[in-house]
Amino acid sequence: MLELNRIHEGDCLQVMREIPDESVHMIVADMPYGVSFKSNMGEAGFQKEAIENDGFEEWLKVMPKWIHSMKRVLVPGGTLALFSGICSGTTGKRVAPLHHAMREVEGHFGELADVIVWDRCDMGMGWAYRPVWEAIIMAHKNCKARVDNTKPTQTNILRHPRIIPKAGEHPTPKPIPLIGDLIRNSTNEGDLILDPFCGGGNILEAAEILKRNWLGIEIKMEYVTMSRDRMRVYAEQPRMF
Repeated sequence: MLELNRIHEGDCLQVMREIPDESVHMIVADMPYGVSFKSNMGEAGFQKEAIENDGFEEWLKVMPKWIHSMKRVLVPGGTLALFSGICSGTTGKRVAPLHHAMREVEGHFGELADVIVWDRCDMGMGWAYRPVWEAIIMAHKNCKARVDNTKPTQTNILRHPRIIPKAGEHPTPKPIPLIGDLIRNSTNEGDLILDPFCGGGNILEAAEILKRNWLGIEIKMEYVTMSRDRMRVYAEQPRMF
């Protein structure tokens, strides 16, 4: 078993082999969307490199393997929360990956629990119907949730302003309050959260804040360092309570 509350460098398919079957309570995965995304917020005016495995054809080949491995490590009733793309009617390549991801998750998990809309409260680039939301595919292993902490008033639209990254930061960060909603609703304190694509470490920090154990995996050393620095800074912050 990998050491808990640590960020591990490597390809998630290889690293997840070291995680025993049915040992993770929730996976929050901000995987590549299959849209060949490239941020314009690079260092010193240069664009960042394209995200690994984000080209549509290569993404189609590897994405089913990711889903299979993630299901294997989940406990019965464990939850998958899978970020899956910016939906825009003006750009077909952004819609197709979402459809493929939904079908793949449904094929492995039997059915989807829901598709949550993350309202980013700020429109993205484009024209006509400019994107303002992203999808989060929800599924439970064996189709029934082990933990359900949602309130009766909880809807499947979560409104949290998006983070606009600065130069040198991870290009697709997710807001910690949004991640906190997902983790709080599907796990209890002490449960284990896995992020196979941890990037800048936002998901891991949310897990730490909520007193969950966590495992992070990241393929690029640049982001491994970034997320480790983030968790170190969080751990060193003084707390009044």
